[in-house]
Amino acid sequence: TPPEWDERLYVHWRTQATQGLLIPIIDDEDMVFSKERTHDITLFFRHRELFNALAKLSRTRAHRLKILSAPSSVGCEAVSLACVFNRHGYADKGRAPIIHGVDISDKKIRAARSFVYPKVFGMQVPNRYKAHFNEDEQALRVNPEISRNIEYLDPVNLVDTRLQEPYDIALCMNLLCYLPDNESKRKLIENLAAITTSMICLGYGVNIKTDDTSRSFCKAVLKEQGFSPNSLFDHKLLDADIFVREISF
Repeated sequence: TPPEWDERLYVHWRTQATQGLLIPIIDDEDMVFSKERTHDITLFFRHRELFNALAKLSRTRAHRLKILSAPSSVGCEAVSLACVFNRHGYADKGRAPIIHGVDISDKKIRAARSFVYPKVFGMQVPNRYKAHFNEDEQALRVNPEISRNIEYLDPVNLVDTRLQEPYDIALCMNLLCYLPDNESKRKLIENLAAITTSMICLGYGVNIKTDDTSRSFCKAVLKEQGFSPNSLFDHKLLDADIFVREISF
């Protein structure tokens, strides 16, 4: 177990990644892994079709993007985002996004900051991205050209706390499904909207998927905050939406 990882957490995530091996590895940028197939399984590139959509939608931006990954868990989403934007040429132009990850768990933040993962995680990295990782007999390590653009903030509860820094894009793919009531959902969405200038990616999760009322509620709250769904992104399998601030494009 790497020293930065809590041993029980390491064993848990190694088990989760092993379960993820049941999902076929398809080296296709637009392959959609539905929420039903990946819920509660932490993987690199789990939402890469979403990340590709974000990279394409952001091409006209001249400045260096700031992206929030929340909750960031052990960092798979943030690392995958950095890799996908790199593939779209952002790093070549000196515009590799600054990615901040945040989570409520101190153990997960410490693990994410290590940029070291159980070796089995490497089995879910598509061939086109393997150059960004270094694998040895014990572990999978993220290479510096990716890790240097990622920072993990101190643990925070995003429902009760509003971050101070502005972000171009905020991703919240796996939190709504754990919030018990609309008041908590509203607080989370309002806190994200207050710090996001362009796009919010909202994942609804399996607990909300069959409840059209809850999904409509989330969309209504974002509409109040000046965000509308982007019609070019197909969320049918992923069960997520990209919301664009109406005045940003």
